Amino acid sequence: MVSAIGGLQNLEKKRIELISAINELEMQKISSNEELKIVRQQLMTTVGDTKAVEQELNLARVLYAAIYFPRQNTEFALKYAILIVGATRNLCLGGKINPKIRVGSVFPQKYSHYAYAEFEAIDLVDLLLRALMAINTGVGAS
Repeated sequence: MVSAIGGLQNLEKKRIELISAINELEMQKISSNEELKIVRQQLMTTVGDTKAVEQELNLARVLYAAIYFPRQNTEFALKYAILIVGATRNLCLGGKINPKIRVGSVFPQKYSHYAYAEFEAIDLVDLLLRALMAINTGVGAS
């Protein structure tokens, strides 16, 4: 995370330099608008890069908090739960990771009386999809 902050600081420094360059060019009343267009394009690219790094840093903070401080209640906990479960499902699908889970054997006391506990096994990807559906609809919310 330290390198991300350093990268964000470098991008901010570059943004300030480019703004300064634009102001200098405008004050010199350049006859060539092409040079000004190039500097403005560089500024827009830098601003875009800065926003992307900022979003990545925010996501890293959320993941860090979810891993190391899971009891911390945040304003956007539901949104992040959806993102994390969805990302886990995408990683499983993309990496062809789909182990089978026997619900009745994993949770014998809690789910053994349900009909689906008799199934041979349930795909992990299916469980993740059902988790996403439950989070989205608020099922089991306490």
